[in-house]
Order: sequence, then C-alpha cells, then structure tokens
Amino acid sequence: MQNLYPDVKLNLFISNTPFVRFVEQQKAGKSDKTDALFLADFIKEYQVCFALATPQADISELGAVQQVITDSKTGERFVVLVR
Repeated sequence: MQNLYPDVKLNLFISNTPFVRFVEQQKAGKSDKTDALFLADFIKEYQVCFALATPQADISELGAVQQVITDSKTGERFVVLVR
C-alpha cells in the first residue's frame, strides 16, 4: 500500500491497522489482487458490519451497502453493510 501520509506517527498508526496488516500478509503470499479485492476479502473474513468513510471515499468498493448516514456538516459517512 502506498505511503500517503507524511506524518510519521500517522504512518505508524495506519501501517498497523488490521486492514493494512491483512493486505501485507496476503501480498506476502504472492497475491496479485487489487486493493478492492483485498477489501472485499477482509470484509468477508472479518464479518465487517460497519465502515466510516470520508466524503471523497468511493464506498462502492465496500460491496453491498444497506444504509449510509452522512454527517451534514463534515460529509463523513457511516456505512452499514449488508450481512
């Protein structure tokens, strides 16, 4: 995964999230999947029910979305996934 965050502490935090660790483990197994496919596998394997998304995030990659609640001031979204 790309290093998109210049802040060292934020980078350390992001690099230790469960999703990033999951992708690194999968890539270590020589997987050539896209990040979208890794995301779908992660959601399925860990039975993810909810997600938070920035206004710019493409939530179509999350798969089946049941409901989206958008904060009217920030545009942040709380996404309920279909189980």
